[in-house]
Amino acid sequence: FNFGNDGNSEDLYKSTDYTNDCKMKVLQKATIGKGIDVVLMGDGFSDRLIADGTYLRTMKTACDKLFEKEPYKTFRDYFNVYCVYAVSKNEVYSEGSSTVFGCRKEEHTTHISGDNKLALAYAAQAIGFNKLENASIVVVLNSTQYAGTCYMNVPSSADRDWGEGTTISYVPKCENDENFGYTLQHEACGHGFAKLADEYVEAMGEISLYKKENTINEQNSYGWWKNIDFTDDPSEVKWAHILADERYSGEPEGIYEGAVNYTYGIWRPSYDSMMKDNDGSFNAPSREAIWYRIHKLAYGASLQYDFDDFAEYDAINRIPVEY
Repeated sequence: FNFGNDGNSEDLYKSTDYTNDCKMKVLQKATIGKGIDVVLMGDGFSDRLIADGTYLRTMKTACDKLFEKEPYKTFRDYFNVYCVYAVSKNEVYSEGSSTVFGCRKEEHTTHISGDNKLALAYAAQAIGFNKLENASIVVVLNSTQYAGTCYMNVPSSADRDWGEGTTISYVPKCENDENFGYTLQHEACGHGFAKLADEYVEAMGEISLYKKENTINEQNSYGWWKNIDFTDDPSEVKWAHILADERYSGEPEGIYEGAVNYTYGIWRPSYDSMMKDNDGSFNAPSREAIWYRIHKLAYGASLQYDFDDFAEYDAINRIPVEY
C-alpha cells in the first residue's frame, strides 16, 4: 500500500524494511458456527510503525471497536478476525498515494478512494481467494482526517437475501478512539457487513424514478439496504412486521422520510441511528439484518429464519415497556 507520500520529498521518513509485508496474524478465531471472516489491514504505516507495535495496536483497537455495538457484541464469537501487515513507503498523506481523500467527481468530502484490487490481494493472504466472496475487508488509514467509504462488490449469485458480496471499507484512525469506533461501526459494520444503506438526509430533493428502479432491481435483489424503502405504507414497508409487533411498541421505530442523501421519496426506520449520525445504536430493522446475516453465514443457507428467534435475542436492545 502507498497511503503515505510518494517518496519525492527528502524530508519524509521512507521505509526500507519490507520483510513484514503481507504477513498475517490471527486476532481472534470463531468458536461458534462456521466462522465469519473479517480482514484488517493498514495504509500509511511505515516499517518503523510496524516494528514498534503501532500497527498491531491499531488493528487490535479496530477489532474491539467492531464488536462494541449490538448485535456484534453478543455474537462476537461467530467471527474470525485477521490482521494482514501492509508496509507503506511513508507515513504522511499526499496526492501521490493509492488511497485518496475526496474525488473530483464525488460531492462528499468524506469520500475515500483506494486500490481495491490490492486490498483483495492482501486479504487473500489471510483467508485465500476462495473465501473472499463473504469477507468484510477493512483498510485503516493512518490519518486523523474524518472520512469513510465502503465499496460493496456485486455478489456472484443474486438468489440469496442475506447480503452476499465482498466489501472493502476505508476508515481513518480519526482524532480519537471514540470517533474511530463510530466510523468503523458505520462503514464496516453497517455498510460492509450488513449491507445497510445510509439513513442521513441532505438537500438533494426527491429521489428519481430511475434511481428507485435501479436500486430495487439491483441492491434489493442481493438482500442489501434492508433499512430503507420507497413506501411509507406501514403495512408494506420492509419493517412492517416490526412496527406491528407489540414487543416493539415502546420503540422509536417508525417511517421517517429521507435517506441516502435524498429528502423526499425514500423512507428510513428511525429518526436517529448509527446509519444516520455515525453515533448511537443500530435501529431494529438494521439489527435484524445484522442478526440474519450472522446466522446465515454461521450456519449455512439452509438455516430457516424465524423472526421470533431474533425478537427473543433483541429483548436486550428494546426499550422496557412501562406499566
